[in-house]
Amino acid sequence: MPRPAKRKKPVTFEDSSLLKAKPTSFKKKTAQVIRRFHVLNKEVEKTNDPVKIEEIKNEMEKLGGLELYQRASVLGASKSRGGDTSKWLIQELSKIGIPDENKTKLALLDIGALSSENYKKQSSWIKTTAIDLNARDSNIIKQDFLEMEPPKEASGRFNIVCLSLVVNFVGDPLKRGIMISKTRDFLLPSGFLFFVVPLPCVTNSRYLNHEYLREFMLNLGFKLVSCHFAKKLAYYLFQLGKPTKTIQEKFQRKNLINDGPGRNNFSMMLP
Repeated sequence: MPRPAKRKKPVTFEDSSLLKAKPTSFKKKTAQVIRRFHVLNKEVEKTNDPVKIEEIKNEMEKLGGLELYQRASVLGASKSRGGDTSKWLIQELSKIGIPDENKTKLALLDIGALSSENYKKQSSWIKTTAIDLNARDSNIIKQDFLEMEPPKEASGRFNIVCLSLVVNFVGDPLKRGIMISKTRDFLLPSGFLFFVVPLPCVTNSRYLNHEYLREFMLNLGFKLVSCHFAKKLAYYLFQLGKPTKTIQEKFQRKNLINDGPGRNNFSMMLP
């Protein structure tokens, strides 16, 4: 008589072996965490039902919440998250002549950093300040960017600000817009904003697409330098110019752009 199939134990926050795992271990478990977390995050975007949203968030917490997701993302299965997005940024900077012949030192603010090693190879010309709400690395500052005080002097500003897979984890559309807008207070004139979101945020949303995002950013003074749509992620490099004097009214509300079944509700607004 065949043995009954062994029931798989779900990966939860209590699974301390995952939290303590070395980066090369537990690939299957970490991949499971990442996949499920992404599915749940998409489900939040698809519904306006507060009861359903609460149920999904409760499951996220049972899964381990953002802390476990972050730990999983730096383990061997991190390719499920899109890998190290910094590689694309360095590639695009090189196309526009950065670094220069003298390798002029640039200041970079990495918001929501999972690793302090992302720009280690470029340390001769990039000085990185890494921050995150749930810093798991001693070289990452525990800091909420939305509560971070802007530099008073130009010497405290940055040449590059990175928002890589950060905005999509901010649950409120208005806070997303505020976060992006706030990066201007940390950038030097003509500084760069590196922006990455899951591809469906741009290609499968009822309220946002590529052209709308370009207009949204242009209204804040960000001109598109380059972009790339990979299998799972949308990469953007913007350069700060002169912002428009007033915020267009249409960006202060959600605008239905492409309705239809199966689409998500990802959106961004400005105050």
